[in-house]
Amino acid sequence: NFLRDGNTVMKIVRAFGKDASETIKRKADGETMIEGEVPGIRLVELGPGPGALTDPLVQTFGTDVLQCIEIDPRSVEMLSERHPNLRVRYEDVLQTDYPQLAEDEGGPLSVIGNLPYYITSQILFAL
Repeated sequence: NFLRDGNTVMKIVRAFGKDASETIKRKADGETMIEGEVPGIRLVELGPGPGALTDPLVQTFGTDVLQCIEIDPRSVEMLSERHPNLRVRYEDVLQTDYPQLAEDEGGPLSVIGNLPYYITSQILFAL
């Protein structure tokens, strides 16, 4: 069940970009930063599949701040070919160590994904 409607994709990306940017602006004062946090945005797309959200996310934010976590090896290969500089982790989103990933990336993560409802709660608890 893949996201295909371009208008819906762009609405999601714009809303996500606005929300993620507002979080960064609030932290720009330096007082709300976590000790040791690296300023900037850290985007993680969960389960990108064929890249309906990934392509506009790469166009909007670039590959230096975006990484994807995908369990399907065909999608990992396709995304790696389409966006050679994009970090694509071949991993189960339910098995990912998000606190460690945030630490490795230098601070809190902004997470986006078009995932099946039946795993949404499990992902939120993992975050």
